[in-house]
Amino acid sequence: MDVSLTKKPPQLSDDEMTLHLIASGLVRFVQDREDGALPGLPYPAMLHRGLNRLAATCLRRGVAPPVSIPDLFQWCHRPLLDWPIDLPPEAVKPNDTLQFDNLPTEICDEWAVEGSDVAAHINEQAFFSSFYTACRVENDAATYVAFRRLLIERPVLTAFELQKERLNLPLLSDQLTTAYQPAPAAHLVNGVYRCCAHCNGLLLQTVQGSLVCEHERCRRLLCCPEKEREMSPDEDIFWLKRELRRFISMPGLAELRLEQKLRQKDTS
Repeated sequence: MDVSLTKKPPQLSDDEMTLHLIASGLVRFVQDREDGALPGLPYPAMLHRGLNRLAATCLRRGVAPPVSIPDLFQWCHRPLLDWPIDLPPEAVKPNDTLQFDNLPTEICDEWAVEGSDVAAHINEQAFFSSFYTACRVENDAATYVAFRRLLIERPVLTAFELQKERLNLPLLSDQLTTAYQPAPAAHLVNGVYRCCAHCNGLLLQTVQGSLVCEHERCRRLLCCPEKEREMSPDEDIFWLKRELRRFISMPGLAELRLEQKLRQKDTS
């Protein structure tokens, strides 16, 4: 008998559950905006539940609580270690926040995936299984590699480019159509879409007017404006779905960097 099956799963503390709910609600809020939902109310139920739990914790511990969802958003820019909640020592780092310029951070994604936002993870797994199985049945490893590389290297495509890739990869034409969605109008900057010079994803204009990428490594590299790609909405821009950016594209960037280093080593 597998002993692990008889063990009870670790019990989440109240504060951990609160953080899961808030992180999951933030990710859902951003996803709703990308899916075309109008800004403003209603906010995801997870955010309200997380806010209520956090407010109760604050009152018990003599700390002024956030009193609204917009107030909670401001809290999400503060380091988690400054919150009046108790988390495992290894759970967060000193400067970890749930938001950076109104974008969910990587630590926010991690807590959302582990908490209430498991649907995105399941969708990604089902999608991965569909194109992996299709390539395995046809014994077509080359198409598998080309498709996965496309999702990593080109998260943003025009309608023409998307149609061209469907013709180049006929075995996975349906999966390509599923993988991309129309780019959200919220990412338009002065009438155009602008792409990150490092990961090629869409940039977002902050309330201060600067352009930032959702990928934290790109923000640390400080994208160079002169190298950014600009795309007109008249071209019908498509963006890789968020769960695929989170679980395939962003992790894949590290794989490509490693591949590049190994190639350079072989040629040196």
